[in-house]
Amino acid sequence: MFGKYRYDFLNRDIPYVAVVFRDGSYFVNHIYDQNREYISKSLSDVLNDLFSKVKSGKILLKSLGEVSLDSKIPLTIDTNRMLIIEGDGNTIIIPPSNNYAFEFNADSDWSKRLVFKNLRFKASSNQYAIHLIDCHRPTFELCYFDRCNILVESINTFCEGYTEIQCYHNHCGVEFRKTGGTGSWSDAVMLHSHFDNIANGEYGIRINGGTFYRSDLYIVSVLIGGKLFDIASGVFGRNRIFAVLDGTSGTCFDITTTEDCYGNDIKVTSPPSGLTMLNNPNNKLFGVLRLIGSDDVWRCYDSIPIGVNNVYGSEISFKPYMYNKLPDIRIVVGGTFGTGETVTVKINVKYAHTTKYKEFSFTATADYTLSLADLFDLMVIYDGVNPLMITAQAKSSSASTSVTVTVHVIKR
Repeated sequence: MFGKYRYDFLNRDIPYVAVVFRDGSYFVNHIYDQNREYISKSLSDVLNDLFSKVKSGKILLKSLGEVSLDSKIPLTIDTNRMLIIEGDGNTIIIPPSNNYAFEFNADSDWSKRLVFKNLRFKASSNQYAIHLIDCHRPTFELCYFDRCNILVESINTFCEGYTEIQCYHNHCGVEFRKTGGTGSWSDAVMLHSHFDNIANGEYGIRINGGTFYRSDLYIVSVLIGGKLFDIASGVFGRNRIFAVLDGTSGTCFDITTTEDCYGNDIKVTSPPSGLTMLNNPNNKLFGVLRLIGSDDVWRCYDSIPIGVNNVYGSEISFKPYMYNKLPDIRIVVGGTFGTGETVTVKINVKYAHTTKYKEFSFTATADYTLSLADLFDLMVIYDGVNPLMITAQAKSSSASTSVTVTVHVIKR
């Protein structure tokens, strides 16, 4: 469904060129073809020495345990080469305070490939741990991040093809930031990425300028006050997303950008009642957003409170985010009409960027199903959008009423 993994598993045929291991209180790097070792009590010194000499191949960080870096490790990669940094499940890297653990600037040479595999990153408070600049198809596989954000930055060109395979983010996420260049974030792949315990002020995926598009994301997330998608600025369009949600509070899609978000195809499991699915204060085009089960056949109905003196009563909603297209809508008006009384029922269809409505007036009991012409009036002319919510309201021209109104919404 989500295409081939983006680094083609070539790493399985690439031999190890170096290993970093612990010897008592010392760290050692051993480069195989040079038959040399560098020893220091500082892991940062050992890694900086190693990466100043090794520009490609596979490097194993073996059983280092929980270790702290005291300085940032810059990475360089030879043209048309891949550098793979792999752990063994028993290496937990603590970044230097207020600095990155690793930084890679490809200088817009997209033949340079960087892969992190089976590594763990941990910080005591939320900070950036990995900095990727103007690179192509950076890849993370089976990595764990605890309060360690990844910053993907466009400075001179762009950074496309970001790839994650079965990675876990606890209280942290991935930010795509445009500082310069075009800020293109196309063709990203996240295959079963977890963003868990995302609290207030935290995010899973943040778009901070540029254009995030043409990407496939399979995401599992637990929100506890934060945002799964924080689309703060830039364009978010033509993406395919499958999200499994849980948690107590927070927002799945927070769209505060002033640029359009269009053509997305997003399917989400039914979120717990405390979560907000969509915050879109600028009413931007968004695409198709629906809950799993929206393709099923179902019927729901509810009594609509009738306001008096021509003031609408409370707004009643029906199965939000469950519509691929407009369903059949039936209005049943019963009870007893007073002399000269008119009851008006208002059907609202809410899209990401606008709301369409139509009013139906009754002077006697009735059973009315909206016609195709009525439904046309409730549709928008844009391609690739769907109704997010259908609501109904009712009002009476009289000071009191004995009329009843029931609205049925039928998906078939």
